[in-house]
Amino acid sequence: MRVLLYLYYPFYDKHLAGGVQVSVRKLVDKLLTKYPDIKLSIVCPHSDLHNFPENIPLHPILHDLEQNGLNPIDLYNDLLILEQMADDSDVIWLVDRRFPVRTAKPKLLSMNTFCYERELKAFFESEWDRVVFNSEYLKNQLINCTTKREDATVIPYFVDDDFRKQEKMRCSSRMSRYFEFEFDKKYILYPHRPEAEKGHLEAILILEELIRYDSKYCLLIPMPPNSRNADVFSENDFIQGLKQIIAVKGLEENVVFHNWIDYSDLPYYYSMGEYSLFLSKLPETFGFVLINSISCGTPTISYGVGALTEVVPPGRGHLVVPVGDYHSITKLILAGEGQDEVVHDTDMVIEKYSLDRVATQYYQLFVALGRTTVNQLV
Repeated sequence: MRVLLYLYYPFYDKHLAGGVQVSVRKLVDKLLTKYPDIKLSIVCPHSDLHNFPENIPLHPILHDLEQNGLNPIDLYNDLLILEQMADDSDVIWLVDRRFPVRTAKPKLLSMNTFCYERELKAFFESEWDRVVFNSEYLKNQLINCTTKREDATVIPYFVDDDFRKQEKMRCSSRMSRYFEFEFDKKYILYPHRPEAEKGHLEAILILEELIRYDSKYCLLIPMPPNSRNADVFSENDFIQGLKQIIAVKGLEENVVFHNWIDYSDLPYYYSMGEYSLFLSKLPETFGFVLINSISCGTPTISYGVGALTEVVPPGRGHLVVPVGDYHSITKLILAGEGQDEVVHDTDMVIEKYSLDRVATQYYQLFVALGRTTVNQLV
């Protein structure tokens, strides 16, 4: 089974950021180990500029073919290579992007969002044979726009097998690479990229209220990840703005800005928190932070936008408040809501969002589409 995976971002090993990057990176690992009959060829822009795991086969397509101002010769050469790779494949797996070459080979499109032009073009212009949505919420936003409804499937993201509750001593050791861990601090986690609609300002207001009751509360905010090169400058500017607000409010001793946490260290990061905050106002199509935090035994408080209440229903480990009601969040934290009940959602999340099950579902789709290729050749 020869699968051509077409990506739009550099395939980093450590500085993963965003549900798409994490899910594809770990899913590829699982597929390669569980199903040795799958032979993956992976195409992504600028794949010669980074150090990749040796077991991941990457083809050095050196350009983002949808960028403006691309040299025509480079575009022509890359399209020729893609055409040949498509001919040599049984199935083409697209992640949020349309395939730039016309081909009769069956195409599986993985849709992870509907907020951007390129992702919408992938859905409307890819001539896909099957489409996978990461949530019923996302499916419901788009499915009425196509006549191929029977070819749509929901396969959610997953909880990695390593995301389990870790002992505090081990958390201290691992987190010492990022900041000075203090055992008596009450850490509030804000594991999101710095974007205005992700709710950082509300997180600061919540902290301001919390320390009026207990000065041990500390808000953790990550710096921009390296894997988002295009956004680093704007995100750094956003961080500088946050720092100015924090300084004006006199909260410097209760806020820690730290480097982006490597994926392998995230179970320790989530395990040490009192709560994770998910205050996005964007139409979130899944919410990796939600399941990762709960799987490590840390309750998450959110506004419940998009698919969040579908992924984990509110009430125990997932606490939901109206958008902008940060006063209620402060009260929930001070009351310790969800601390004892989160274990029930932990078991549910680990069972429901199994990486092994997700890999099996994708494998079955590849096999079914691969039969289409075989039938075309008969």
